[in-house]
Amino acid sequence: MSRILEFLRAVIISPEMLAGCLPFVVSSYWPDPANFTAQQLASDTKWAFSIAAIPLGLLAATYASGSDILSPTGGKKALLDWPDYWKLKMRIVVAFGYCLLGFALTVCGVYFVAHQSPVWGGTLAIAGVLCAAAALASVALAKLTIREIIQE
Repeated sequence: MSRILEFLRAVIISPEMLAGCLPFVVSSYWPDPANFTAQQLASDTKWAFSIAAIPLGLLAATYASGSDILSPTGGKKALLDWPDYWKLKMRIVVAFGYCLLGFALTVCGVYFVAHQSPVWGGTLAIAGVLCAAAALASVALAKLTIREIIQE
């Protein structure tokens, strides 16, 4: 039961969720950034492929940082004996999921821009990139915090 609650807490109450929802709130009051993004995506297909590739690049960076955390070597092997190691592992897996969600959001955003819904498309594309970037940032901060704790 505690694992399910921890998973829900990691998914619902997270900086990734805040970063993913923020563009929708901003675009409801100030749609100019979403319109600008949609105009750029509609102007050239290179923009569409590029913005869809950003979350995949962030996924690769998140994987590199996450695998460094989850596959400790040297003095960091003590991390494997930590009682809350499973929480750390779950948070990193959730970060991978948020990067994939970011990719899906950007692809949906490109689709909406192509089908004449520019504000929604731009907002989805921005939300996808921010969601994946927040996932990478949270994993990178975890990596830095672990280095400080272990005094590496």
